[in-house]
Amino acid sequence: MWRRATESLAVVCLLGAGIDAPRQAPPSFRGVANAVPLYVTVTDAEGRAVSGLTRDEFEILEDGRARDVAVFAAAHQPVAATLLLDMNGPPVEVPWLRDAATAFVNALAPDDRVRLGTFGDEIFLSPRLTGDRAYLQWVLRDELWAAASSPLWNAVDAALAADGEPADRRTIVLLTNGYHAPPRRLDGRVGARDVLDRAEATGTAVFVVTFEAVTLDRRLQLLADRTGGRLTTIQDLSFAPEVFAGIVSDLHTQYLLGFVPARIDGDTHEIEVRVTRPGATVRSRTRYRTVRTP
Repeated sequence: MWRRATESLAVVCLLGAGIDAPRQAPPSFRGVANAVPLYVTVTDAEGRAVSGLTRDEFEILEDGRARDVAVFAAAHQPVAATLLLDMNGPPVEVPWLRDAATAFVNALAPDDRVRLGTFGDEIFLSPRLTGDRAYLQWVLRDELWAAASSPLWNAVDAALAADGEPADRRTIVLLTNGYHAPPRRLDGRVGARDVLDRAEATGTAVFVVTFEAVTLDRRLQLLADRTGGRLTTIQDLSFAPEVFAGIVSDLHTQYLLGFVPARIDGDTHEIEVRVTRPGATVRSRTRYRTVRTP
């Protein structure tokens, strides 16, 4: 686990104040009032990303009824993600965790930004999203520490609550052994249902990487499926670098769609995204909650 909060966050704040790489402007929703953004992954039968789809090949259903695709973008999509590492385990596993996280950082494009987080005996999140690779690599090289505990749901909830810019595509990439075993002194209890509700309310996609050797908490699968993320199970940490680099590639090739909801009522609504391309599979968030405006 990282060093104590007062020491680590002071250093993180100083290094995080560096100049980030220039950012690509996100597709504009200007002129499309109350549009709901959907980041959509499309794959073929072999699981490879499908590119070159047009607006007319997508269909959006809200509560079973067709909605017009009001916003469409098929260009490279910048990543704004929290990389969250479960430090529960022996120190011998830390180098593998570091390699996996480093593969994720190395796969980033210049306009991508990441917030690093770890959880174990304590939960730590770096204070801001950054594209400064030197800073990210420094943290991964020097600030990862094994821990005896694993406050899984509390950590994901903290990542969901972290600040970001309104236009950011919110994503969490979580490497975990799947156990929720918080330390006794942890303040507050957060459950899987709380996390799922907040993920759906914030439109955050959660990508989960876990291990074949553990009993999978089915709620992690539900979290990934409903938010448009993905759950990947690996045999051991030596497979993690390839998986993490693949997640970055998936994020870069997502389509951005937007639709105008039928009602702004503060309720939760079902969403289904379809494509007409034969053999293609769509992955997107399956629910959203409208927000009443004052």
